[in-house]
Amino acid sequence: MTLQPTFSLGPRSSRLAVAGDYRARISVHGVSFFPRYDDYYRFSFDHQHVDDELFFYNQTAADPSVDYSYWSNRQRVPHVELFFNLTSFGTQKELALVFGFDVFTESRLLVFSDAGQLDDETLAVGDNHFLTEIENQSLSLYLYFIHARKGPGRSGGDWFFRGVTGYVV
Repeated sequence: MTLQPTFSLGPRSSRLAVAGDYRARISVHGVSFFPRYDDYYRFSFDHQHVDDELFFYNQTAADPSVDYSYWSNRQRVPHVELFFNLTSFGTQKELALVFGFDVFTESRLLVFSDAGQLDDETLAVGDNHFLTEIENQSLSLYLYFIHARKGPGRSGGDWFFRGVTGYVV
């Protein structure tokens, strides 16, 4: 038996609304677009739109020592915001989230909710997704995936966001 996705969201399909208690959406903040230097330049808006992906540039990465559970701290940093309300699936359920990406240089993502930091992920060249499990009885939550610096200095890696897929189990 194949597990069917409960929702699948990407840059061009960023919202699902089945009912008030079965919905999900993403919003993406702080992505970078560069001019279309030639027909094969992937970092331009044209290519990102066609490929259904968004680029996070290494020089825009956020400070990893900040608590991004507060809106005032994350309002100006590059991040992906995911909201879901899946309470129609009942209680005592878990949500498996698959976060899709394509990495040019090793990158770092911090995963926050309004309650605090949940995870610290390294996005390695050659990988294209990571799995996060959410144990939440109500299945209604905001998550923030923060594009963060890898260490001292400004560099945070270069990567493309491809989407988030959720599976209720």
